[in-house]
Amino acid sequence: VLQAALERCGGAGLKILQGRPNPVAYLKEALKIEAGKKDDIICVSLDSPYPSEADLLVNNIVEAFVSSSPGGNRSTAREILKTLRSEKARQAEELTANFQAMEEFKRANGIISLADGKGSIMAQRLGELSAALTVAEVEAILAKAEYDAARAMMNDPGRMRYFAEQGSRSHLAQAGPDDAELAAAINQMQLQLVALKRQRTEGHPAVQALQAQLARARQRQAKADKKFAENHLALCAQRLSAAQQKQGEIRAALVDQQKQAEQMDARLARCALLEAAFKRSLRMNELLDSRISEVALASDVGPMFIRVLEEASSGDEPTRPNRPHAAAMALGLGLILGVMLALLAARLDHRIHSAADVPAVLGLPLLGAVPTIRRRRSLQSGAQTVLMDPASPAAEAYRDIRTAVCFGVREGQVKTLLVTSAQAGDGKTTLVSNLGIAMAQAAQRTLILDADLRNPMQHEVFDVACEPGLTGLLAGTAGLQDAIRFSGVERLDVLPCGAAPDRPAEMLHSPAFRQMLAELSGRYDRIVIDSPPVVSVTDSRILGAICEVTVLVLRAEKSTHPVAQQAIEDLLDVGARLLGAVINAVPRGNRRYGRYSQYGYRRSHRRKASAPSE
Repeated sequence: VLQAALERCGGAGLKILQGRPNPVAYLKEALKIEAGKKDDIICVSLDSPYPSEADLLVNNIVEAFVSSSPGGNRSTAREILKTLRSEKARQAEELTANFQAMEEFKRANGIISLADGKGSIMAQRLGELSAALTVAEVEAILAKAEYDAARAMMNDPGRMRYFAEQGSRSHLAQAGPDDAELAAAINQMQLQLVALKRQRTEGHPAVQALQAQLARARQRQAKADKKFAENHLALCAQRLSAAQQKQGEIRAALVDQQKQAEQMDARLARCALLEAAFKRSLRMNELLDSRISEVALASDVGPMFIRVLEEASSGDEPTRPNRPHAAAMALGLGLILGVMLALLAARLDHRIHSAADVPAVLGLPLLGAVPTIRRRRSLQSGAQTVLMDPASPAAEAYRDIRTAVCFGVREGQVKTLLVTSAQAGDGKTTLVSNLGIAMAQAAQRTLILDADLRNPMQHEVFDVACEPGLTGLLAGTAGLQDAIRFSGVERLDVLPCGAAPDRPAEMLHSPAFRQMLAELSGRYDRIVIDSPPVVSVTDSRILGAICEVTVLVLRAEKSTHPVAQQAIEDLLDVGARLLGAVINAVPRGNRRYGRYSQYGYRRSHRRKASAPSE
């Protein structure tokens, strides 16, 4: 249909098809055909930047479909179907007769079954000839039906035109150069007539002259169609003759084979003949059933009426691009991409973002969370927040941590408390000084021991002399009375680091350090030890094995799960008892850290308490 439509409208000269090597394939993809679900209306449309050419193409496609649908193919199919059904009825009767004869012969002669083709060469030969004869008879029936249809077509010009168009593109016949030129000329005149009618009226001399010229061309085409039909009829006659000749030859061979079979045992030979006849009839019926089904699918038994309700015409508004649809698609794709990027970022981000990460991911109890300290003017202001700004949220957080530590260990049984971190900069030194002050304010004799021999800070926090300190005490150059300094806070002393040693790990692992720690435990209620980060050096693991409990400090939005997990494993490997974890520098107002990030009510309480003194 598409090829016929292209020939009707001269598709080679259309701009819409320029640069397309296969116009039919393009139309198959670009053409939109929609059938109504509740009616028999078919809508045909084509999107193109050339509206007038799209109208011409769609109208010619519809005309080609209308001309081909009710014409010769349906009539021919009905005639072939009629012939096949008549032959099928006759073959069904023959099949029944052959079956009854075979069964009666077997019952009368006591034959249960005959050997198959592999066991009897004669029976196999008979079967092959019977099958070949069946195929030859079907081919002869089809050739006869085709010949009858071609002969009936000679009196129908419309069917001759259809067969001429179809035959020129198939192997049935080849149109000569004159026929091709005539078809191209008619197509060109049709295009010219369509263009001329847009500019002139129907009665204009130029229009009438072109119409007369087109009529003469179509008369010549009708003569050519008749000649094609005559050639097609002769070709069908040749095929019928060849099929009948082939059928006769195979039948003669089958008769000769049957004569040879008669020379065998009479009963077996007779049974073989009957079985071969039955199988041939059965095969014949199967082939006829298959052919009838194929022809019936390609034919409508009743008449089909097609009427064009509305000719193709271009719309006033362009169909593409659909800006609202494109905007919606872009918005949807952007949203999906944003969600995917957010999920990817969350999956690749291993930082600690909430209080729930500590027990869920690290498996440690959360002792507390310290909010970010604002307006940190000096090292002492942050490291002594509990003393200098006792009503601040940070100071309240340190007191909560002191409470958690005291309730986490039995009073009098645990005195040495190691505070360490996974990495440098997590805030362990600040926690040690504030926790020591909070314990001292709770009437506990407390000592802060600065065991960070690589980067000591506690002497700067409390503004005391660093030497002789811990290293002088372990080296034997000073005693406890000379090394320990008063912090300025009641019940709180500080043992600073002292001079930096060459081998700090060996010094902490020495028996002298254990003996000193045992002696200090007898003097103080709590000993809070500041140590280097766990992942960086081995000092913290040595201290973790010596001290009774260990607290791990993590920094919010900085410490990562893998590094924290590695620090926990390193401490557990040496037998350290992990009491829990503290999250430092929590952003204010971040609800993911729960109540630890909000202490605003403390300030209002302070203002109310000071009101009477004013």
